[in-house]
Parts: sequence; C-alpha cells; structure tokens
Amino acid sequence: MKKGSFAGQLYREFYLARKSYITGLIMFAAWAVFGWLTLVSFRYGNIGKLVDYIAAGNGGNVALDPEIFDYEGLQQKIKSVLFLYLKGFPALMTLSFLFSGADIAGKDELSTWQRYAKCTPVTPARRAAIKTLMNFIAAAAAFVLSIGYISFIDVLIGESITYREITVLVSAVSAVTVLAVVAQVYIRFFRGMDKGMLALIVTVIAVEFAAFSLNTPKLGENVADIDFIGLCEEIFPFTPIIFFGALAVDFGLMYALYKRREK
Repeated sequence: MKKGSFAGQLYREFYLARKSYITGLIMFAAWAVFGWLTLVSFRYGNIGKLVDYIAAGNGGNVALDPEIFDYEGLQQKIKSVLFLYLKGFPALMTLSFLFSGADIAGKDELSTWQRYAKCTPVTPARRAAIKTLMNFIAAAAAFVLSIGYISFIDVLIGESITYREITVLVSAVSAVTVLAVVAQVYIRFFRGMDKGMLALIVTVIAVEFAAFSLNTPKLGENVADIDFIGLCEEIFPFTPIIFFGALAVDFGLMYALYKRREK
C-alpha cells in the first residue's frame, strides 16, 4: 500500500477499533449460544416442562377449567416472550459494531491525533469519507450477522424469516446508525469521549421526554402499550432515507469539523 492510500487509512480505522469489534463478536457469540441452549431446553428440557407446570397451576395438582383459565393463551404468551429473547437479544448485540466510529473518534481525541493529521496530504473530504465508509461497513456487518442469526433460529424451530422480523432489524440498524453518527460528531465537536457521550445521553433523554410529553394521555384515557413492531412496519419504507441520510449528514458534519480545524 502506498503511504496515505485510501486502503491504508481504512486499515488504520479498523486497527483502532479492532478491540471493539472483538468485544462485539464475543457478546454476540455468548448471546447466540444462550439463545440456542434456551431453545433446546424449551423444546426438549426443563424450560418446556416449566411452561406446562405454570400454565397448569399448582404443578398440575389442580385441574383448571379451560373455560375460565386460558391454558393455551398463557402457553403462547410464554413462548412469545421466550422467542423474543432468543431472536432479539443476540441480534441487538450486533448493533454495538455501529459505535466503532465513536470509539475511533475517542481514541483520536485522546491521542491528539488531530494535531498530526494536518501534516499529512490527506484532505478533509477524504478523512470524512473514510469515517462515513467505516460507519457503513459496521452497519452492513451488524445487519448480516443479525439476519444470519435469526435465520438460523428460524431453521431450528422450523420456520422461515418473516417480513416483520426484517422490518424490525432494518429499522433498528437505521435508528442506531443515527445515534452512532450523533455520538461520533459530538465526540469530535467537544474533543473528548466523556463529553461527547454525555451530550449524546442528554440528547436521547431530551428526545424521549419530548416524545413522552407529546403522547401523554389525558386524565381518564387508557394508556395503550406502544406497538414497536407496528411502528417499525410504518417507518420501514423510509429506512433507506433515514440510513443514507444519516451517512450523508455524517460526511457533511465531519468534513466541516476537519475543515475548521485546518484553519
């Protein structure tokens, strides 16, 4: 590789974030094994017996009237919660890859790399493009791993991946990409990991508080649970705009920050 080559700079980004990637893979693998073992126990072991035990009442010593007690309904609810853990948690662990850009930004600021970066022939546009490309690669890796895991679980339980599962995963990747971009920009702007992540937390809390205030039911109204899957299905057609829009904003803001520091 030539000095200052695009491939060399990409390798630098990967090298700085390699520990984050390894940690993310370990967490993903641990949750994947846990999910698989839970599934096996549900089908053939003690968890399956526990479902029957709870649904039957008093360990099966009391025969419950099926017209009064919904045995099948309770069993189905337990299955739904279990499958949510099986499919959701390992898949969500892959989203930690998206914060590798924030990890790199924190290490750059900690090592005062910016002071020496201006001595290289790399332009602000190229530096911003590299950061944006790394965010895209991390998002693609997270999506592929999560889809692969859910497909594997579906094969084990004799099902196929559904449209609803895809909408949830794509929506989650798009949403976390936005957060990762904001975190990266905050760290660069405030020139520190601690201040940048604190600003991100404050931003998330403020957005959640505003959303809660706007959707708080009036006195006397029933509080309905938020249908997250339904929400994901609603925003799914707009996820490409959200995802690539976040990357475009990332490039523009990073370019502006690098350009400002060269003055």
